[in-house]
Amino acid sequence: MRGPNALEIGGDVFCLKLNNSGARKNLELFGISPSDDYLTTIANNRPTISRNNESYSCTRLRRSILPPVPLRRMEFGVAFARIVYRDYDLIVDELRSSYHPQNNFCYSIDRKADETFRSNIRQLARCFSNILITPEEFDVTAGGYNMNKAHYMCMRMLLKEKGWEYVLLLQNHDVIIKSPYEMVEIYSLLGGANDVHVSRCPEELCSPEMKWTPQSGTSSKTLDTTIELAKGAVQVSLSRAAVQWLIDTVNLTTTLEKLNKKTYGYDEIMMASLQVNEELGMPGRFTSDCLLQGKDTRSISRLSTWKNGPNVTCKSGYARKSICIFGIEDFPSILKYPHVMANKMLPEFDYAIIECIHEVIFNRTFLNQDDHPLDKGYYANMPNVRYNRNRKRPISNFKLTCVRSQDEIDDSYTRAKVVV
Repeated sequence: MRGPNALEIGGDVFCLKLNNSGARKNLELFGISPSDDYLTTIANNRPTISRNNESYSCTRLRRSILPPVPLRRMEFGVAFARIVYRDYDLIVDELRSSYHPQNNFCYSIDRKADETFRSNIRQLARCFSNILITPEEFDVTAGGYNMNKAHYMCMRMLLKEKGWEYVLLLQNHDVIIKSPYEMVEIYSLLGGANDVHVSRCPEELCSPEMKWTPQSGTSSKTLDTTIELAKGAVQVSLSRAAVQWLIDTVNLTTTLEKLNKKTYGYDEIMMASLQVNEELGMPGRFTSDCLLQGKDTRSISRLSTWKNGPNVTCKSGYARKSICIFGIEDFPSILKYPHVMANKMLPEFDYAIIECIHEVIFNRTFLNQDDHPLDKGYYANMPNVRYNRNRKRPISNFKLTCVRSQDEIDDSYTRAKVVV
């Protein structure tokens, strides 16, 4: 296992270093901008790691993952539900970076994972009481087939665990970019609102004849209203109350089957649609008003940069399926985004960005580094948060302000902040 040691380029540590006391020290990477020669040098010599599926004992795993000093208690824990199939080192590094004894972690192993990877992930559950593995494995495809089923099973298992108040749904190569304490502070500011990206569902996925009503499988309630279909990222943050509603109040069996198709994008319909249909009564829900105005609902659960036009270029120069793969060039800008996770980073392309993000999180967690203070007003004033707050405590002059698109939100946020 690689463990938390420094990466090197030509023998020189560039991001992480272990001092004699075992505490990491930042090597002044925060002050660089994309034009700096040093950053360019790193980008031109990207460090990567080969896939390592070597097995380790619980003693060694605990020594590698558990914090070096006791962590202070959080207001509540956070649950992570992640679908995994490769890059064991990344999974362990992510676990270490987000680990807190109050947090819970559930892994759903994709059926295409090799036996060594599968065995190693299961070993994590044997070594840590707050790690769960779904008993059933699903054949998950890049297009989203079985994605919702895998996450649903994790949520069902996590609901039996006490102490967490939000769950974040993740995929294999998602990288958390906030510390455990920052995530709790962010979710506390949401005040029970779910964080779900919502956009118009394209006709090729949600054709007019594809009617979806509660009677067709979403709820035991008798409602005649046809549900407004929407689309959004699979990565969402759901309140515990919403998860309990999904598991104990509504019957999603038919819905999970209906939306479990091998056509690309069907996995992105369910959560977004449940989120914007007030009639169903999901806790932390939003409204379809913005959707009907042709405007998206912002989300801080996933940061992605899309290469969706000839004039759009990825800083790293690499994209996969129109999504930019983050490289070390993105590091300064990623630090100032409000999101809790970035999608995506690949160990075989550039591990520098992953290690440096983990360095920042370590410093924020253990050294009280405050390099980018949270913009609390940003989270508290997101439309879904304001709507949820007003729904619970109505005010007479409340006016819902919708935003236009996720890209515009991200661009405007970046322009408004001081460059690192």
